[in-house]
Parts: sequence; C-alpha cells; structure tokens
Amino acid sequence: MNGVLTIPEWVACEYTGGDGSVSFDPLEELEKSEEMLDEQFEPEHQPTDESTEIDATE
Repeated sequence: MNGVLTIPEWVACEYTGGDGSVSFDPLEELEKSEEMLDEQFEPEHQPTDESTEIDATE
C-alpha cells in the first residue's frame, strides 16, 4: 500500500460465539454500565421536602 492515502484508526473488537469478531465503542459500553449501576442502587422512594407538600386539610 505504498503511496495510498490511509487513515489509521484503532477499533476495539471482541470475539463472540455467534457473530465472530464484533467491534464496539469502549466509552459507550462504559456509559451503559454506569447507567445500569445508577439504576440498580437508586432508592425506590426519594425523600420529599415537607415545605413543598400540599396539605388538603387546610
């Protein structure tokens, strides 16, 4: 390839059983795993601020 214009670009790949070699974006995978961890450890009920609650008895 002497004299041919090339653009060197690294690509992350992993080998999967069904598809063979598959490329992926490591930063995108990292963001997905962080989102999954945030959802996993998110409390079910957020504490409410009593000053913003509306009392129907007033």
